[in-house]
Amino acid sequence: MFKSLPIIFFLLSMLNIYSQDVIIGSGGKMIVGEGVKVTIEGGLVLNSSESLEIKNSSFVVNGTSSGSGKMTYTKTIPSKKWQFISSPVTNQSVADFVASVDLVNGQGNHSDNQGLAYYDNSIPNWIVYNTVENPSYFTSSTVFKQGQGWVIQLEGNGENKDISFTGSFPDTNPVVTDFQNNNESKYNFIGNPYPSYIAGNTSADTDNFLKDNEVLLTENTLWIWNEGEGKYDVTNHASNAFYLAPAQGFFIKSQANLSFNKNLQSHKSSVSGQQKISSSRPEIKLMITDGSSHKDTDIFYIEGTTTGFDNGYDSTIFYNGGKYFDIYTHLVSDSQGDDYGIQSLPNSDYETMVVPVGFNATSNTEIIISAAIANFPAGISVYLEDKDNTSFTLLEDATSYTTTLSEDINGIGRFYLHTTSSVLSTDKVALNNHLSIYTSSKENIRISGVYSGVAKLRMYNILGKQVLNTSFEGNGLNDIALPNNISSGVYIVHLATESKIVTKKILI
Repeated sequence: MFKSLPIIFFLLSMLNIYSQDVIIGSGGKMIVGEGVKVTIEGGLVLNSSESLEIKNSSFVVNGTSSGSGKMTYTKTIPSKKWQFISSPVTNQSVADFVASVDLVNGQGNHSDNQGLAYYDNSIPNWIVYNTVENPSYFTSSTVFKQGQGWVIQLEGNGENKDISFTGSFPDTNPVVTDFQNNNESKYNFIGNPYPSYIAGNTSADTDNFLKDNEVLLTENTLWIWNEGEGKYDVTNHASNAFYLAPAQGFFIKSQANLSFNKNLQSHKSSVSGQQKISSSRPEIKLMITDGSSHKDTDIFYIEGTTTGFDNGYDSTIFYNGGKYFDIYTHLVSDSQGDDYGIQSLPNSDYETMVVPVGFNATSNTEIIISAAIANFPAGISVYLEDKDNTSFTLLEDATSYTTTLSEDINGIGRFYLHTTSSVLSTDKVALNNHLSIYTSSKENIRISGVYSGVAKLRMYNILGKQVLNTSFEGNGLNDIALPNNISSGVYIVHLATESKIVTKKILI
């Protein structure tokens, strides 16, 4: 146990510090240099007015924290670019924080707006900090809430700058968010409330944030802003090991309060917060570029997953259904029209699974689609089908598919991914093994997965009355118009293809 400590410097070379108890008395200070990992197994008492300074390091207290002293956590971020942050201290005044950093001015063409905002799910929209006091959002006494996410942009030309949070050491009891509401989007913007890393998924640790909150999350997914690529990275249990860094903000989907259990805290040597884990599973990273932007989507083949939705292993892209340049897949079975950034499929029966591939891009754009493929069974190849020109392209590390779009593309229906031991041609495509039936609007039923042949569709209301009887030639993605002025309610769809019969209940 240390008592009434003088100023202490933890040098960069002292990478791992352990102690049972630490008490910093009046006039004392502890300074933790960059890249240090500090673990206090017992309690932390801060009695000095400015007791503890930490910069770009990880600090874990397994016991209790107390005292009236203050802690300052400094994080280095690049200027000019939006960054996702959260406060790793409690009772940090927003006004004092703004006064200590060099924020960009004039956000949203309002001269009083600053480069700092939080996300209000109930609107939903960003609430931008304004130098003119607005009691509805900001006052001189407003503080950063524990577990709340913020975006920040500093003045500059891309050089690194420091931001600092000063307040009380975070409560060592579980931190609970209070930002949920009933907005249909369900997105909430939250953040790591501790000055340490937190295991995000099962690949990082069996005890992790997603696992702790799985029954409360609408979708067991973390959406992390990647400022280098200008996109949201999708993370779930199928992803590489992921740790939420100190003072890191992120999006989740929930309509309930979530908890950050202090037992999830850990140390990571990588400031980026993510590490690659070795894996022998088959996987495909499908990539698209228009020459200036680069996007990708992942397909993993994991034992125990299904061709339908597996929560925690299938994850939609952020702004699901949006129109931004992107690439994604739809579920092989039971699709509801959602766009997936990660899809996990069984690691068997490869030749029966055809993956709908969707993307968003504008006309007169040349796009290039390629793939990074790993660990596939011997003899199984990956083909990209383009239904517009009835072509099949074998995707290998050195090959890609290039085409110039004659019209805007927003969705699936043109491209499909096949995994097969055969050399594919138009007469060898997989037959209708996995079908999805859902309403894409109140006027339309969408049938995904009927790739060839004539299919017959009949639809009945809940009383058994037939309301639709039609047939169509399968082309992979078929839209069937519903009768005019059809009433809202539950309906039964009966679909008969040349190889199978499917009955499904849908809601209009």
